[in-house]
Amino acid sequence: MSALVAACRALGVGRLALLSPYVETVSDRLREVLGAAGVQTPIFGTFAEPEETKVAKIAPGSLASAARALVADGGVNGLFLSCTNLRTLDVIGPLEAELKMPVLSSNLVLAWHMLVLAGADDLGAPADLLRTVPAA
Repeated sequence: MSALVAACRALGVGRLALLSPYVETVSDRLREVLGAAGVQTPIFGTFAEPEETKVAKIAPGSLASAARALVADGGVNGLFLSCTNLRTLDVIGPLEAELKMPVLSSNLVLAWHMLVLAGADDLGAPADLLRTVPAA
């Protein structure tokens, strides 16, 4: 949570679309904490998957399609793909370019925030870290 809030603050994101693999009640607490930190989540989407073991099986293409549909009506200035088991690495960069907004994921903001806390300089935006990851 602290990594996501820090990334939102660094990027000036105050209205975040949230896409989660889980049933809505699992994400309610996340939305409450974000709201208390000044980050609104007016748009929420879910794959409504109750089983953790099935989350990693959500295809990146399905994730990207759901993300596009979620933000299609506007009203947000950032997108968060919530869950460390989602396969987001290959969709973040293309989605950012297409949607013209920061696209964040659990693993991405965690890695970025750890580097910030360790004193790394000139990191840029969280998605800039992806440019340093070798292609799969």
